[in-house]
Amino acid sequence: MPLFMSSRRLIHPLILANAKDNPARILQSGLVVAIETGVLLAQIGTAHVTPDGGGRALIAHWISTLLTTVFWIGFGIAALMKYVDVVTRSRDLGILRILGASDSYIVKFLLQETLLESIPGALLGLVLGYIANGLIAVLVGASGASIVPYLWWPVVSAIAVCAPLAGAFFAFPRVVREGVAEAL
Repeated sequence: MPLFMSSRRLIHPLILANAKDNPARILQSGLVVAIETGVLLAQIGTAHVTPDGGGRALIAHWISTLLTTVFWIGFGIAALMKYVDVVTRSRDLGILRILGASDSYIVKFLLQETLLESIPGALLGLVLGYIANGLIAVLVGASGASIVPYLWWPVVSAIAVCAPLAGAFFAFPRVVREGVAEAL
């Protein structure tokens, strides 16, 4: 068994090295997930807002539709960002294969990295979504601010984290299929 596979650390050392080498990539990924989480939480809150009357019902419906569109665009962007990130790092993954890493080891490594980049963004997005939800309730003149129940927060976070995971999973077959010579 290769030496690097015998250590039982919580966070893989290569993930920490990548974070030090390119913190902007991790920040971008986290911010996209944060925006995605915040938009989805605000959309759920907007769907349950009861406007006082007048043209505000139309505004609430328009905002809800706009937030849904922005969420799906953000979902696609997050998935594509992670896909491109994994594919462009095929050289690093090829070096891991030379050192004896199996395909399942590389997949676990990329999965852990994706989760470590996405979860802090989802937590920030919950705060942003909570603030946006309150602002939208004030904008449409709701009689009672529709606060999204706390039970929705893990669901919204999980949905937002699924975007980078989807991008990574679409990149896995390509990375695993590549030979060591092609990766280098």
